[in-house]
Amino acid sequence: MTTKTSHINCPECNAKINIKDAFFKDIKKDILKDEAIKIREEQFNKFSNQLSDAAKENERLNDQLIDQNQLKTKVLQLEREKKEIKSSVILEKEQEFQNKIDEKDYQIKEKDIQLDKLKEDINKIEKGISKGSQQLQGEAKELVIEEWLENEFPMDNIIEIKKGIKGSDCIHEINMNNYKAGRICIESKRTEKFQNTWIGKIKEDAKEHDCSISIIVSDILPKDLKGYQMNGVWICTFYQFKSLIH
Repeated sequence: MTTKTSHINCPECNAKINIKDAFFKDIKKDILKDEAIKIREEQFNKFSNQLSDAAKENERLNDQLIDQNQLKTKVLQLEREKKEIKSSVILEKEQEFQNKIDEKDYQIKEKDIQLDKLKEDINKIEKGISKGSQQLQGEAKELVIEEWLENEFPMDNIIEIKKGIKGSDCIHEINMNNYKAGRICIESKRTEKFQNTWIGKIKEDAKEHDCSISIIVSDILPKDLKGYQMNGVWICTFYQFKSLIH
């Protein structure tokens, strides 16, 4: 009868080795190795799946970020367009308002020009009236002087010099016993300022009408007048004239 041996001797150390334990130990190692491989594969697959999910999530987030950026860009574009429209409306309103102001300025300037023209026309009319009034007053004074001379000296000849004829206003021709004793040249002036040129003119008029005496009757007397004469010409006011002519 054969006996089964469960041990063997190690050829190097001659130690006894349990064959069963050694066999199962190798099997156990292989099983553990397979389990480790399986676990690593499962972990790898799990990690791969997680990595894939993370990549998908990242892609999704990137897509959302792109969409968000596109939305932000659209919002900014709309805000710019809104500002441009607002600025355009404001500019248009400002231009419209400025045009209205300019139009009013033109109207005001036009009124100013019309007013200036009316004032100028009024001044011309007033000057014309004043000039006409002075002329009328001058003519009235001439008539008063002539009428007074005629009444005061009925025997003398009071000769009126018509308008347009060279000469003074009138000539007082003195008669003594039907004899012409002399002639007085009389010029009346009604102005605001005495003109020295009147002296030379009346002397020429006196010479033209053979008068030996010249008299200027004026409202305004020369500043440098001493007495009643200047350069051989008698000068007096209307009130002085009545006593002077005698």
